[in-house]
Amino acid sequence: MKQALLIISFLFFLITAHGQSSSAWASGNVIAQDGMSTKTDLKIYPNPATDYIEFNNVDASVGEVIVYNVVGKLMMKLSAFEGKNRYDITELPKGMYLIQMLDPKSSVITTKRINKR
Repeated sequence: MKQALLIISFLFFLITAHGQSSSAWASGNVIAQDGMSTKTDLKIYPNPATDYIEFNNVDASVGEVIVYNVVGKLMMKLSAFEGKNRYDITELPKGMYLIQMLDPKSSVITTKRINKR
């Protein structure tokens, strides 16, 4: 009887935990450590890019933009500030890159993939 109750409790915990994590991702919000939610529906365009990339929704919550190649090598570090949403990427060689946006406390807001041509 104790084992059955333990198994049911464990399954309930798994279902509850999975439901909470998937609902946070499905809504497009990530709960920050300070309790505030941060939008992750940032879009990067054009994709594929040639000379520059732009972000549709850069606000004060984005502190830094970091560009990695697909192997994980740091390629560029760009300072972000409110109002600036266009970044020059002409010095990057052709290929695929991961663009990571960090908040002012260096926590990851979102990571997007782009293609440089």
